[in-house]
Amino acid sequence: MFLNSIKGSHVYKELTRKMLEFNFSILNRKNINISVNLLPSDILDEDILKILLSLGKNLREKVTIELLESESVSEYSKLRDKINTLKDAGYKIALDDFGSGYSNILHIVELSFDYIKIDGQIIRKIDKDSISYSAVKAIRGLTKELNIPTVAEFVSSQEIFDKIKELGIDYGQGYFFKEPIHPSEIR
Repeated sequence: MFLNSIKGSHVYKELTRKMLEFNFSILNRKNINISVNLLPSDILDEDILKILLSLGKNLREKVTIELLESESVSEYSKLRDKINTLKDAGYKIALDDFGSGYSNILHIVELSFDYIKIDGQIIRKIDKDSISYSAVKAIRGLTKELNIPTVAEFVSSQEIFDKIKELGIDYGQGYFFKEPIHPSEIR
C-alpha cells in the first residue's frame, strides 16, 4: 500500500487533510452519517486534530472515527487524551478491523470506544469455519461484558447475517445490506 511509504511525510498529512475536507463537504450538503478511517498517529497529530475540531459540533455528531488497528500504539495516555477530546467534541470512536493486524486487547482496555468493528476476514468465514465462529463469539462475549456495541464487517450473505444475529452482534455492514455507492448518488 502506497500510504505506508508516505506515512509521516507532508504528502501523507495533506492527503489526510483532503480526505477529511472531502468527507466534511458531503456532510455540509447531505443529511447523512459518515465514518472516516484514521491511524493512531493521525489522532496524535496536532494539525489533523485541529482539522477534526474545526468541524461544527452539529456535523461532528454525524461522524464516527474508525481507529485502524494496523499500527501499534506506544503512547496510550496521549492517545486516550486525544480520543477523549474528540469524544467530548461530539465524535463517536470505533476500533476498526478488530481481529486483524496488531489486534490487541489492550486497545479495548486502555481506550474508550463507542463501537468495536470485527474484521471482515473473520466474519466472511463465520458460517463455514468453527474457529472463526468461536473467535467472533469470544469477541462478542468480551464486548458485551464491557457494554461496547459490535459491528460485523463484510456481511455478504443471509447465512453470515444469521450467524451474527445468533451471536448477538449489534450491527452489520456489507454487500448483503447495500453495495457501496458513489458520493454523488447519496440522496
